[in-house]
Amino acid sequence: FGSSVSIVFLETAVSGMSSMRDELVARAQIAEQANRHADMVHFMRQVAEMGTTFSHEERNLFSVAYKVYIGDRRSARRAIRSVGTSAAAGDEAQKAAVVEEYLSKIEGETRGICDEVCRLIDSNILPTEHSCEGRVFFLKMKGDYKRYLAEFA
Repeated sequence: FGSSVSIVFLETAVSGMSSMRDELVARAQIAEQANRHADMVHFMRQVAEMGTTFSHEERNLFSVAYKVYIGDRRSARRAIRSVGTSAAAGDEAQKAAVVEEYLSKIEGETRGICDEVCRLIDSNILPTEHSCEGRVFFLKMKGDYKRYLAEFA
């Protein structure tokens, strides 16, 4: 409900933009201001899928969107892992099993996000990125997301 309402609002807020790309970037900026990072990811994913070069500002929007999106899951994983450790130490087998199931769910979401970022960078962003600064930015970002995968591999 919440996500679809915010997207409908954004559709009316940026209807005067000159291009679809500009509109998506504007939507991502508005979503960032509203702390709606899932919406921000949605818009920046669409920009990336267009396969055009990112400006400095667009690189930052893409990075921030996914950083917060993945950061929530990494933080949740650490918190749940802590609960699981104490449950296992306290001999609470049923609770430990629930924790492991939930960890698996969070790790699956994390894996999906990391795979998406790496796929977008490899398939859509790097082929059109010609500046050294941009290439380094995205290669470093890809390395970060590979490291996030290694945290639970």
